[in-house]
Amino acid sequence: MMMSAYRLKEIVVPLLIAMFTTLLTVGSLSLLLQTPEREVSATKTIYMQSSTP
Repeated sequence: MMMSAYRLKEIVVPLLIAMFTTLLTVGSLSLLLQTPEREVSATKTIYMQSSTP
């Protein structure tokens, strides 16, 4: 019984770590991808406003 519990821990813990790291990387990537888009849209609106007479 103890051996199976240990095996379960050996499988579950790395899975949890992998899930956590993937969530972190996905979150940071989405943040990184969102920020330039916002900046670009802001600069675009500023440029459009300045270009229109």
